[in-house]
Amino acid sequence: MYHYVASDQGYTRTFYRLHSADWKGPKQAAVISAHTGQASSVLFPADGHRLVSAGVDGAIRLWAVPSWACLGEFGGHRGGVNSLSLSANGETLVSGSADRTVMVWSFPSGDLLRTLRGHGEAVSCVALSPDGRLVASASFDATVRLWSVDSGEEISQLAEHQKSVVSVAFSVDGRTLAGGGLDRGIMLWSVPSGELIRRLPGHQKGVAVVTFSSDGRYLASSGQDSTARLWATHDWEARRTFHLKAKGTHPACFSPDCETVAVGAGREVLLWPVHEGALPRQLAVEAEGVNSVAFSADGRWLAAACGDGAVHVWDLS
Repeated sequence: MYHYVASDQGYTRTFYRLHSADWKGPKQAAVISAHTGQASSVLFPADGHRLVSAGVDGAIRLWAVPSWACLGEFGGHRGGVNSLSLSANGETLVSGSADRTVMVWSFPSGDLLRTLRGHGEAVSCVALSPDGRLVASASFDATVRLWSVDSGEEISQLAEHQKSVVSVAFSVDGRTLAGGGLDRGIMLWSVPSGELIRRLPGHQKGVAVVTFSSDGRYLASSGQDSTARLWATHDWEARRTFHLKAKGTHPACFSPDCETVAVGAGREVLLWPVHEGALPRQLAVEAEGVNSVAFSADGRWLAAACGDGAVHVWDLS
């Protein structure tokens, strides 16, 4: 591990480096029986004290870290919850559901602020902009929509995908929105205009996940062609391709230090170093299907929402 001193705020944060020489490997910290049916989404708020999960049972639940006790539940969706996104300030949570709605919640109180309606099919993914003012929603209706968080007004509808859109992500500066769809395409739009910037080719089957690194240097994508790819954001060229043995959607996320990409693959989570050459570390999952992966802000915890309804958590320290 290493220490990062934030002089402007007067504190020291500890980060855990997954590929450093002194790292002794992961320990499974918990298997949380979180949901009835599949657990679909998971995230850690930046304060490090809570874990949030969602499932096809329509529930959003909060869990204490590191006791993993249930702290509460958000209820409101009439269908399974497919995706979660939390604002950078930790005050707004957004959820997307099979009931075709996007719900905006006060966090952590769970007060429902507004419900966004307009999609013709299930909402597959939601993402809040870095400043928390916009939410992007992707849907099986083949559209991506941009909404105002404050007013709930639909700002624009992005319809360049030819098939279902299953993932969206904002760049770190909030000026670019990436979308991945079952038409094999990765679309890049300018925000807030919604102008299409480019389409990234490469995946041979549907694109299941797109996610940006927090340093802004890379976009990671994973597809149903059993590959994950790293794209350099300065020229949008593919820098690396990871070949995965398992079939599936392959959820992915970057570690906080941006040196590792965690990718779900069948009954394991693979920790791929961003730099060339090193082989991935493997975390076994005693369940079929990893639907979502997330690191805690300090990199100590890694959580996976799985097909058995459980959230599997590893201690990477």
